[in-house]
Amino acid sequence: MIVMDLEWNSGRYGGRLNEILQIGAVKMDHLGGRVLDTFCAYIRPRVHKTLSPAAAALPELALAQKSPLSFPEAMEQFRLWWGEDREFAIWGTADLMVLAENLRYWSLTNCLPDHFYDLQAAFAIAASSANSPALEPAVDYCGIPETFDFHNALYDSLYTALVGSCLKAEEVAAVRRVPGEPARKEKVVTRLGLPIKKNGVWLGPFESTEAALNSRSSRRGECPACSRPVRTSVWYSDDGQIFYAPLSCPTHGPYILRLETALDKRKRLWIFPEVGRTTSANQALLEMAMAGSTWQCTALHTGSRSRRKRRRKKTDAPEESEES
Repeated sequence: MIVMDLEWNSGRYGGRLNEILQIGAVKMDHLGGRVLDTFCAYIRPRVHKTLSPAAAALPELALAQKSPLSFPEAMEQFRLWWGEDREFAIWGTADLMVLAENLRYWSLTNCLPDHFYDLQAAFAIAASSANSPALEPAVDYCGIPETFDFHNALYDSLYTALVGSCLKAEEVAAVRRVPGEPARKEKVVTRLGLPIKKNGVWLGPFESTEAALNSRSSRRGECPACSRPVRTSVWYSDDGQIFYAPLSCPTHGPYILRLETALDKRKRLWIFPEVGRTTSANQALLEMAMAGSTWQCTALHTGSRSRRKRRRKKTDAPEESEES
């Protein structure tokens, strides 16, 4: 298997080409197996005279600017290096699209593999993430030592391979893609513009994040095994958008409550609470959230206390009438 990564420049104001500046790759006997070989080629820019902010910040930019290689020469070396291997893995789909774009621009034969595996999507499945996570937090999530700088195509391909080794075979198999085939996107509700969820409903709208976190409906999580309701009194979040809380059932033990927040088309706040078992992936997400901010719930409802007072008054009234 070939795990590939690219760095490119789109020009300061955008342009007709995302010009590749570096190709990096590692060759493995299988995903999660041994690294057999590595490939790295820096490519001298020939199209854009200006740099995009992202390209200007590349740590190895000078090596690309001084490189004697053109893209056709680097691509020929890369094609000879990967040989007969037709299984590719990448982080996201952008790199393969940019590679195809450069092949068309330089009128080169399309030598791309018939399919590839999107390890970013596979990691999102493993981490139960609704977003497309960046490589750096994924490396941190998997506990991989940050030995090299990021945003170097060779080092990023190594990191991608290491993250891929933490994934299950079924998670990788679920993200097999075909070049040019659009990835399936989550549909949205036409009226509100909120993501459709398979189970449960969006609750709201709420006036603020604090009101949403303090809501009895958001704090309530049913045990996945027996549906016994338990409420949390504290939330944890590392991004202020998705919140986690550890819960525990007296019979079946600990589980996790996850609360996703989103704004609809009218900028109103909605929440989507769901529970999950304490798998290694969910536990790691909880620990990441607990390392962020803590949100202590405040009791907003005093209805139960008022009801108790009313009940006491009703029970006292007959006794007074009997004495009189």
